[in-house]
Amino acid sequence: EAIIKIANENIKNGNRSVTESTKHHLPFTLSITFSWSMNHNINIESGLNYSFLSSEFIKGRADLGFVDNQKIHYIGIPLKLSYKWHETNRWSIYSSAGFVMDIPVKSYVDTDYMFKGKSLYYESEPFNAPIQWSTGLGVGLQYNFTPQFGIYAEPNIYYFIPTDSEIETYRTEHPISISIPIGFRLNW
Repeated sequence: EAIIKIANENIKNGNRSVTESTKHHLPFTLSITFSWSMNHNINIESGLNYSFLSSEFIKGRADLGFVDNQKIHYIGIPLKLSYKWHETNRWSIYSSAGFVMDIPVKSYVDTDYMFKGKSLYYESEPFNAPIQWSTGLGVGLQYNFTPQFGIYAEPNIYYFIPTDSEIETYRTEHPISISIPIGFRLNW
């Protein structure tokens, strides 16, 4: 009934064709990272990432059509190797290379059937998002408060490896992305 009401209103307003628009929001990632020294210059790093991706797909108009809000929550496992190029008492400059495996833990689409700016009907459907692999390179600057604890900034370039899925996200639209993580690091 909601679909027929929306279609009749579009025809009444002269909207005989349905347009589609897509907006992928910037992903949000939060990480906890641990670094182990293999020797004075080489470290191996791992931890856990939480990433949230959301996209909006509008069929028709936002006030008279169908609005799908796609949301994917990932838990990621990074593995990275870094090499210290320069180190003083407190500061170090390094480069890194590695990969991340993002495992989807919850993915769903919320759909609103919009009629004159109000939702006539709402539904939420889960779906199976694929595992997302990525590779990355970075250069970092770290300030150590103690030998085991520091703060860092590490500009990275990531390549998100295409999946066989037809699911569209920010990562499928922008497979090469730049990020500048800033955080705290525990060293062993």
